[in-house]
Amino acid sequence: MMRSGGGTKKLARQMSVKSRLINALNKTIDDEDFDIPRSRWVYKNTRRRCPSPPVIWQTKLNEFGQDPVMGEYLCIGDYICLYCEETEGYVYSEQSSATDNGLCIYTNQDRNRPTNIPNQHVVVFQVCIQNRYKLNKKYRKWISTLQADGGLETGAKAALNLSRAKKTFQSAAEAENNDNELEQKRQHGKRVRYGEIVQLKHILTSKFVHMSTTQTSQIDKNYMKVSLHEFNAKNAQFRILPRYKVKSEGEVVQLYDQIVFESVKSPGHYFHASEPHQLDYKSHGISAFPRSELNLGVERSSFTLIGSYRETLEQERFVRGGSVIRLFHKELEAYLVAEGLFDEGVTEDVHFRIRVIDQHRPKTLSPSTSGITYWQIEAEHSILDGDVLRWEQQIRLRNMLTRQYLCIDSRSEVSLITDPADPRTVFRLHSVLKEQDEIQYESYARIEHVLTGCWLHALKDEDYEKREFRSNDQEMSMYGLRWDGASTRKVSASGESMYDDAYTIQMVEKQDVMNFNFVAGMVPFLFNLINDFQTGASLTAKKTHGIIAALKELKYFMTVDGQPDKDRQKLMRNLRVIDLLVRLLQCPLKDGDEEPHMIRIFKEAYDVLHAYMIGKSRKNALYFAKYIDFFQTQFTQKGGIGLYVAQMIVELIRDKRKIVDRITNHHLDIYIDLLRKHQNYRFLDLLQVLCVCDGVSIPNNQTYITEKWLRSYKDSVYLTDRGQNINKRPNIVYVSTNNTQSWCTLHEFVNPDSAEFNEGQYDFLIHQLELFKSLTYGRNDFAIHVITREFGYLTWEDAFLCITSDLLPDSIRAKYCELIIGLFVDVGNNYSVLDNPNICFVYEYVGSKDSEREQSQFQPTAGSSGSSQVVKDLVTIFPVLRDWLAEFLNSNCVMTASDIGHNLLIEQVLRLLQHLVKFGYYSDIDDVRHLLTPLLSQLDGRHDVPFPKDKSKGYSKEGQKAVNKYRESGRFETSKESEAIVKAKYQAMEVLDLLLTFQRNIRLKTFVEKFKGAEVSSHKKRGQTSVEPLLYESFNPIDTSKKGIRKQREVLRDLKDMFHASSIFDIESTTTVLMDLSDYKYDMMVMKSLDILNKLYSSQSDMFRLALEAQILLSQDSARVHREVQRSLPVLRRLAKQKLNDQQVLLMSEILDELAEFCHLPKNPHEPHFMNQNIMISHGILDIVLDILSQEIDAKLLKEQYGGMKVIFQKTLYLLQLLIRENDNVQFRIFNHLDTLLDVQVVPSDLALALKEVFIANQATCLKVHPQQIKKIVRLAAEHQNQASEFLDLLNVLVKVEGLDLTIKRNQALVMKYIMQNFKKAAYVLDQPRESRRSNLSGPLLLPYWEHILTNQAEEGHLAYFAHLVDLLATCAEGENKFIESLCQTILPVEEILWVINHQDIDCNIKRPFIKFMMWVYMKPAENLIESGAADLQHHKQIWDFIGTVIGEINQLSESVKGMSDRTTDLLKMSPSKSAVAVSSDTSSLIHSGIYYILEGVMPFLEVFYTSFFSPDKDLYPDEIFHTDSLATALVAFSDVVGSMLTNPAHMKCLVTSVTSVVTSSSTPKSLLVTVLEKFTSEMKVGDTKSAVRKGNMEYYAAELELNAKFHTFAQNSSRVHVGHNTVQQQLKSSKSKREYTELGSNEELPLGEEFQNLVKCFIDQKEKKPNKRYALTRKLLEQLAIGACNYRSRNKKSGISAKKIRFAVSSSRAQEELDVKCLQILRTLIHNEERKLPDDWTSSAVDAKVKKQLAHIKEIQTSINAHDVVNKVLPHLARRSDAIAREVLAFVSIMLFNANREVQQSLLDYFFSTREEVFFMAVRDRMQVSTNSIKEKLFMIKKSMRNAG
Repeated sequence: MMRSGGGTKKLARQMSVKSRLINALNKTIDDEDFDIPRSRWVYKNTRRRCPSPPVIWQTKLNEFGQDPVMGEYLCIGDYICLYCEETEGYVYSEQSSATDNGLCIYTNQDRNRPTNIPNQHVVVFQVCIQNRYKLNKKYRKWISTLQADGGLETGAKAALNLSRAKKTFQSAAEAENNDNELEQKRQHGKRVRYGEIVQLKHILTSKFVHMSTTQTSQIDKNYMKVSLHEFNAKNAQFRILPRYKVKSEGEVVQLYDQIVFESVKSPGHYFHASEPHQLDYKSHGISAFPRSELNLGVERSSFTLIGSYRETLEQERFVRGGSVIRLFHKELEAYLVAEGLFDEGVTEDVHFRIRVIDQHRPKTLSPSTSGITYWQIEAEHSILDGDVLRWEQQIRLRNMLTRQYLCIDSRSEVSLITDPADPRTVFRLHSVLKEQDEIQYESYARIEHVLTGCWLHALKDEDYEKREFRSNDQEMSMYGLRWDGASTRKVSASGESMYDDAYTIQMVEKQDVMNFNFVAGMVPFLFNLINDFQTGASLTAKKTHGIIAALKELKYFMTVDGQPDKDRQKLMRNLRVIDLLVRLLQCPLKDGDEEPHMIRIFKEAYDVLHAYMIGKSRKNALYFAKYIDFFQTQFTQKGGIGLYVAQMIVELIRDKRKIVDRITNHHLDIYIDLLRKHQNYRFLDLLQVLCVCDGVSIPNNQTYITEKWLRSYKDSVYLTDRGQNINKRPNIVYVSTNNTQSWCTLHEFVNPDSAEFNEGQYDFLIHQLELFKSLTYGRNDFAIHVITREFGYLTWEDAFLCITSDLLPDSIRAKYCELIIGLFVDVGNNYSVLDNPNICFVYEYVGSKDSEREQSQFQPTAGSSGSSQVVKDLVTIFPVLRDWLAEFLNSNCVMTASDIGHNLLIEQVLRLLQHLVKFGYYSDIDDVRHLLTPLLSQLDGRHDVPFPKDKSKGYSKEGQKAVNKYRESGRFETSKESEAIVKAKYQAMEVLDLLLTFQRNIRLKTFVEKFKGAEVSSHKKRGQTSVEPLLYESFNPIDTSKKGIRKQREVLRDLKDMFHASSIFDIESTTTVLMDLSDYKYDMMVMKSLDILNKLYSSQSDMFRLALEAQILLSQDSARVHREVQRSLPVLRRLAKQKLNDQQVLLMSEILDELAEFCHLPKNPHEPHFMNQNIMISHGILDIVLDILSQEIDAKLLKEQYGGMKVIFQKTLYLLQLLIRENDNVQFRIFNHLDTLLDVQVVPSDLALALKEVFIANQATCLKVHPQQIKKIVRLAAEHQNQASEFLDLLNVLVKVEGLDLTIKRNQALVMKYIMQNFKKAAYVLDQPRESRRSNLSGPLLLPYWEHILTNQAEEGHLAYFAHLVDLLATCAEGENKFIESLCQTILPVEEILWVINHQDIDCNIKRPFIKFMMWVYMKPAENLIESGAADLQHHKQIWDFIGTVIGEINQLSESVKGMSDRTTDLLKMSPSKSAVAVSSDTSSLIHSGIYYILEGVMPFLEVFYTSFFSPDKDLYPDEIFHTDSLATALVAFSDVVGSMLTNPAHMKCLVTSVTSVVTSSSTPKSLLVTVLEKFTSEMKVGDTKSAVRKGNMEYYAAELELNAKFHTFAQNSSRVHVGHNTVQQQLKSSKSKREYTELGSNEELPLGEEFQNLVKCFIDQKEKKPNKRYALTRKLLEQLAIGACNYRSRNKKSGISAKKIRFAVSSSRAQEELDVKCLQILRTLIHNEERKLPDDWTSSAVDAKVKKQLAHIKEIQTSINAHDVVNKVLPHLARRSDAIAREVLAFVSIMLFNANREVQQSLLDYFFSTREEVFFMAVRDRMQVSTNSIKEKLFMIKKSMRNAG
């Protein structure tokens, strides 16, 4: 029924439309009536004389096409728009929620150039076939029934049936969906005819248009609702019919036809447009415009079909109108971005966000998924045109976030505007490498602005400062947190097309676009909701239900497969959804009936925010942290909202160090007060996450919470006690929730079936125990004392009774076991004796009874008495604990999958055992052997069962089948039950790992004793041991003579006896268990089992490796240092990863100072102490130092919280500097951590000084440094400027190898390149406008800015930076590099240099780098002197003024030196700093500066000047000859005084060459020169640079050094004898071939020895003959490599185990690398062993049957290994920076391709074509470049050194 009066209005409107259409028939087409040229219109219908239909014309949306791509007919798969003729607008939907899913129609839009369309996707629909839907409908119905019934049955069997039913329904539904997709593809392009049934799929939401049979229209209540849903149904099927009778059913539908849609579900009902109406938040304000609603009724509305585009397979690679793209500036490596939100404006203007591509960081190879990088490209003539775009076609670029258009105004400023009709928004794309007319994805383009002719240009050296970060007044608060640290650059418009302004047009993947559209579609819903709350709109239960459903959609959207998706969470940030939700929550609660509704909405909104915070996204948390202060006001909200707030804040704070650091004591007081008032576990969680942050304890928070809560408010703590202490049943634990007023047995308190059970109280107790653990984490002695002793919240007796009580549930026992570790075991002076091997042995005690004491851990130190009592207690009760552990392990050898709680208990008991073993409580080898049997039984999963058997009947027949199936395969699968077992077994493997270390340490100790015995017997004439010959280098371990082989066998027998006596493992059984464990489908299990297997089969070689690193301490001083270091390092190791309080800072400072003293000679910090260095390195000090320096520190909180850490960092870097000094081994080890160290903050100056030591006199590290690392150092110099000028000195060392006086050309070029890229910052002292550099442009040269700095009047550091920068530029110019010289000449003109060196107030030491610069840039140029402008220098007045000044300075210096000859000799041993300024009153400092100024600045200049420039002319320049004679006299006198003091060869050479060149150029008698040189030669002392202290030190340690050399020779010889000869016969035993087994020292070297070959055999199934089965176990190795690659990429999501736990699968990155290398070596050996069996001349005898058979066998092995997806699992490892990994990968790929295996070749090709990663080619290229550069540099250096020598 029509509404009253509605029919008349509707008829009048239809008549009006009809009249306009008829008039259009009779009207002559004129160009003035249209917006586009006549040529773009095509007459399409010959039935023009019919009176009713309108003229049917088609516009070609793409003006470049000759024929429209879509043609004239509508086809299946076409993308169309529906233009309603009645409202004159397009059908659209811009909301994505299932609640607000209606369709609307715009009004009063131009059909060809519509406005107000926010995104092309909102008006575009795809024409789809009639899909099948019944199976999906059944599945949905089954799910909804299940949810309504709450899961139906319970129990294991019911769960199994439920899983099967779900699988059945789900499989059927997926099959139906697949059929629909295939049918859609099959019918794609088929013409649609009138009367056919179609479905319309909305592009923005990817949902189908549905009609409802139950819901009425929002506006017209007599009509049914039309909405969008993602599923298929009959409601989504519509029949397409002609609007006018000129078309009939069966005819083909043409574009631009007017049609109607009839519902198939409800025949006779059609799409209908309602009256225009204001629908949502846009109905208010400027954006207001009325719209109609699309609904379904008996009246029909007509729609014109407007074609957008038709997809074809071959056009998928081209850019279309409406495509979403990224614009990536290729040279700058940055995305064009803007930030903001549509309808709210722009928050960040258009700029570039740098994202450097690094082939070694695979994440950077994939495009950004951030919404700020998304741009929508539109054809200029119509937003609806979805046709393929062409080069130089006019287009617009629309920012997806703000929905505004890129624009360049008349001032050439780049911005965003809203008006699409503005001509300033039109651009053209020009191809850089044009291959076709169409624009293809991933092609390069330059972007031209049509109106101005300007080009989009990146300002590479101008930072863009984000608006939200511009204010610095809130840096200390949450608002000051910088959540985005990416570098940004400004964008501008350039009048010329720049060559390097090339942009990659990157495609945004379809799924990413869908995700973006979903979140963008939620924004209007939130705007409406906020507007309703602010305007007081009524809130009903129905509306509330819809709002909550929409919020749930948003919450579920952020998780994929149960895991948080960072990319989706990021979109919530990009589109400001998070801010909108906060704005929603800031609305006040309404009183009355609507209050419960608002509370429900607010709770759901907090749940959304909680889902956003889940995961470890640092940016998400930091972005959101600014609202913490607001949320703290919401804890007291009505209706339990505060609990949701607490839950959300917990996730916000969890493991976010920067946020935790900003939580003040005031915040803690609030949280403690809330805990007291509400006693809810969520507030316990809130305190817990503030005690431990990402594995780092926060002592200040722990102590404050302990003081303010546990000591002050005992009434809010649940108490536990034993019955005998409270007059209850003895040996039963009781709990009190009301401060001892009443007690309840703990086992009833935690039993859900007990009458005493209260879920809230139970949760509180469990989380209180968790908080206790966090309060004591990191050995907080104060918290431990309060909990265990002062207040007795948990005593040892209570805890031990809980873990041994069978009355308690196993999960509760596990909690108490965990607390025993934290409160009673991992405390005080208990330190690991196994994790860090002690490889220093005091020779005196080796083999004696005192050796155990000497090798043990340190004794308790002062200040540790509080916790030492706990340790003493543990020692007392250890026997009881040991017996209980043994009993528990023996009774739990078989694990039951269904008993999850018991498995958790086993895990914690094994953790307890691990700590006891680690702390040395199991030190007896017999105790260790007793542990192994139950441990291996628990690890052996072949005995595990899925569920317990009936105690009386055992397993039934079906039950036994289930058990067998579980043991065969089920136990390996991932499940909740399996996860508990896996964690327990993993913990058992941790204990096993420690026992392997225990065995290795015993063997090393025995080996050292064997050495001592041999060494002692070597001094006796009789009683010599069999291993004594191994002490000497003369011993030949590969001697093949009979005598040699006999001796080798004798030694080998001794070594085997030693290994057998110390063996605690049965190799065969342990191998079987470990191989079984590697089958579990958990990454952590695969990694750990293979790691232990590797250690098991490497224990002997590991012992030899440690022996080569071990130190034998002979002297008393070395023994003392060893004891002091052994005492201090455990404390240092524990504190290294903690946030320190003031007391800990003092303790750590004392230790670091003491260690630093050990590293250098007494009272001489510049002289390293080699013995002490090696002792400390042997103790593992480097790992501790790296741990300290890797701590996360917030520089903004330096004064408030990290003042002490700054001191620690300074002392640690100073210690590192001393450790590295003159130590090649340490230089290389620290170089491998260069990337990590370059990230150290707070102490840039100290960092630069420490890193400088890595490269000093080390050509190898200088050559290996990566360009990105040099770039980072330059950026650090530019960032810190005068605060850390030492970075420039570090670059100087990189460019020129100190000590060798040789430059590295590659590094010179790189340093200059990056300085020029950051010139404004890096060279700020030089990059001054001419006005500030010159105060008088027409008169004499004056440089007031420079004068202020160079005369040391500026702020501290500027002078040093200036001097270091000029010196660096001069060093880069060394070697006659024409390009660098030209750059330097531009930077520093010669007249400015002359001004500096002639300035009388500038210290002579400061002039030194300027003279060097002038000499290398102007006086030794690669080009000729005329081109460089240096030819004018020979008679330049200022040059001769300078020479005149130098004469006086040399004479004055000679006189000064005469009076201080002894002091001068010492001064000459160390150069003054480049920026040192001598004090006029200090003669010593004046001499120091002056003498180096003359020797290293003036003399090289004089030598070059008088050799290449000086040209005497008595007539024109008589003064020059006079100056030369005076100079010669002065130099002769100077050399006479100083010559005998020189020890540096460079100084000597400089003195001789300069004196010779000047004297020979003067009129001074040449005999004088001869006299001077003879005297100089006779008194010369070359190389006498060692101090007396250093000489004495070397003499003192001579015997110790000799003994260590002998021990290392002994170890080396023993190792070589142990592995055997390098022949195939010796290594493989089975083969008689005498070929060399492996090429030692090559890139393809393999380990030797029986031990390694036995490891290889573990992966060969000896029972199988077929290669694919025989080598099937190699899949385990490849699986490990795949996990290792994923671990490197930080994508550990596969197993569902957190990334934090996976990091513990291998103890360190070094161990991870060793395991990956060993896996690659094993794989390679499998093929290598067979290849070695070929004869030497196999290539020439390939036709031989045996050779052919062996080659075929090798091919089968290669193919078998390749079948396990070897390429995809191995090649990604090339992205790692490790040389060892890259070397092994390439060697493995090489042997896989041996003899041209076609299948492997094809796999490689498939990999290369399927990925954008080019790591393989990059690795090959890098290795070639490194080799090439090394060869070039070495040749260059050789030539240069020869030239210098000549």
